[in-house]
Amino acid sequence: MKNFIWIMIFSLFFIVGHSGFTQNADKGNDKKEERKKALQEEKAVQSDAGKVEAKDESAAEQKGNKPDEGKGYGRNKDGKDGKGFGMKRSMEARKRLHQNVMAGEERINAQENRLAALQEKLAKAKANCEQRKRSGQLKGDALKQREEKLKMAEEKIARFEASIIRHIERVDQRKSETAAGVEAE
Repeated sequence: MKNFIWIMIFSLFFIVGHSGFTQNADKGNDKKEERKKALQEEKAVQSDAGKVEAKDESAAEQKGNKPDEGKGYGRNKDGKDGKGFGMKRSMEARKRLHQNVMAGEERINAQENRLAALQEKLAKAKANCEQRKRSGQLKGDALKQREEKLKMAEEKIARFEASIIRHIERVDQRKSETAAGVEAE
């Protein structure tokens, strides 16, 4: 009798469990069918679009043009193949670098002219200060203030000269990069 009860309990669990699996299996099948239908609809839409694209491609081929293969690294860009496009870009980069070097040189020339004018102005101010000191027009605090101003002006000119030197070094470095790029080809 106990065995019979145990058999009945297990069979109930089996039936309930099996019916649950079959329901879930049906749900899974429904989802699979829905996915299949969606894929079929997508394929139908794509095939219609493909027909239109095929017509466009055949029209392009009749004109003698190749269809656009997309824009990516090494692909056609503005009617050039990858190598031609790369050469064009490198030439443009060299041209920009050369223009930057030329602009830098012009800036350096302007700064050097300004530096020369400032040094000349400082030399005149020093000479004027010495002359006024000898004549006795500048004495005491006025003389000290004038000399401090001249020292500060000398320091500013020295800093300006150092910045010009740094600028010259950067332009020279760009020149060497430009020359190295030309030699590499």
